[in-house]
Amino acid sequence: FPWIEMSVTAEQRLASPDEFAGDLSIRMGQGPWKELDCTPLMDDALYPVVSHSLIERQPTTGAFDLTAKTLLHDRDPQASWQTWQSRHGPDGLDLKRGPRFASSDLVLRAAAQGLGVALARGRLAEGDIAAGTLVRPFGDLEIILPDAYWIVKPSDKPDRRAVELVTEWLKSQANQQISGELGSI
Repeated sequence: FPWIEMSVTAEQRLASPDEFAGDLSIRMGQGPWKELDCTPLMDDALYPVVSHSLIERQPTTGAFDLTAKTLLHDRDPQASWQTWQSRHGPDGLDLKRGPRFASSDLVLRAAAQGLGVALARGRLAEGDIAAGTLVRPFGDLEIILPDAYWIVKPSDKPDRRAVELVTEWLKSQANQQISGELGSI
């Protein structure tokens, strides 16, 4: 739709409905949110990632040992190491140690630089994994996050045709990615 002009902004904080400046937003988290029109877009998965250089510097004998590595923490409550530990262990994992980052992309960048092991959101990490920058030391072991991404719109604002078209395009791209037909949106 070349006639649709898009303006993309990224913010860490959630705007309240009265502050909502755009026609739509893609929100990551546990929706739906009050006073907003919320449509689930796609699921996500959490899994540990690490750089090749960290594995080479701190080789393990046998299974990859999380307890011997620096954990990189995302401030996103859905992407906490506590979630991983409660599902997959190990019991001796010290969740208090390791730096905390304000955004998921910073956590992935720190992992790619060999600073520790990140608990990655799969949708954000798949490009780095495909490029070989990051590896999954536990293979396919993961935690599924249902309805992790949402299309969010002000509920008191009627959709214009351009917003309807972009919304449908986003849904189709997400469905193609889920089906494995796309590398990324």
